[in-house]
Amino acid sequence: MKTGPWFHNGLFSNIEGVLNMYNVGMPRVKRKASQIDDPLFPETDPLLKPLELSKNEKEAIIAFMESLSSVTWKDRAPVLPQ
Repeated sequence: MKTGPWFHNGLFSNIEGVLNMYNVGMPRVKRKASQIDDPLFPETDPLLKPLELSKNEKEAIIAFMESLSSVTWKDRAPVLPQ
């Protein structure tokens, strides 16, 4: 929960946006005429289906994910003998 922004392009700065994206099944981008033969055009996998989660279910998932997060800390390098 502390490693945002999420997605390959940093599109989402909060986890609610990520969950909403999966909840609707990810958008299916339409190709423009100039993109018809573009082999690099992104395509959404047909196996991705909308989750259709209720508001309460989304809140429960977010609460669960937040419960897995711990306090941020940083290891200090040991002092080496000289």
